[in-house]
Amino acid sequence: MAKQFSFTKKERLKSKKAIHRLFTTGDTTYCRPIKCYFLPAPTLTYSQVFIVVPKRLIRKAVHRNRLKRRIREIYRQYPKSTQLPFLQLAYCYTQSEVVGYQKIEAAIHRVMEGIKATLQDG
Repeated sequence: MAKQFSFTKKERLKSKKAIHRLFTTGDTTYCRPIKCYFLPAPTLTYSQVFIVVPKRLIRKAVHRNRLKRRIREIYRQYPKSTQLPFLQLAYCYTQSEVVGYQKIEAAIHRVMEGIKATLQDG
């Protein structure tokens, strides 16, 4: 039986070519403090995610890792049935201070709704 809420290794975006293509040709949507780059990937049967918390904004590694962990957890718990399949996503944290779990969760949900609207329109 497959786990309902999982974040497997194949769901992580690791390829340098794919990451470069995502940042150069992908669309963006923004809801403070999360900026999301996304690109439809018709050859995949699952979504891939890349999480960025810049050292320039958050100096302490402990805080960067905590933010990445929170973003991963929120993405993992987002219902797979409502997610758009076949996307490559990059979540970029853009605020210079650490915010709470609820603010990040609300931002990611608004970003996902923005992605749905963008893909349905275009």
